[in-house]
Amino acid sequence: MGRHREIAGSRILITGASQGIGRALAIEAARRGAQVLATARHADLLRALADEGRAEGGTIQTMPADITAATDRQAMADAMKRLFAGSTS
Repeated sequence: MGRHREIAGSRILITGASQGIGRALAIEAARRGAQVLATARHADLLRALADEGRAEGGTIQTMPADITAATDRQAMADAMKRLFAGSTS
């Protein structure tokens, strides 16, 4: 059995977050107090996601990226460090 972990205060990277389950996960994690970096290839859909996250009372940072590109994967890791450096989760 896995260990139950509190979402509030966690730092979470969600790829494919512009639609479907990725989008739902990003919104729910932000609503529960997680620090979310949501990535996908479609910047316009990410902007709408960030707006919806704010409306739900959370914060979602977004970044256009393609998980299949090595440079984008590195940029996601760098963004997580930069955005959430002061976090303790």
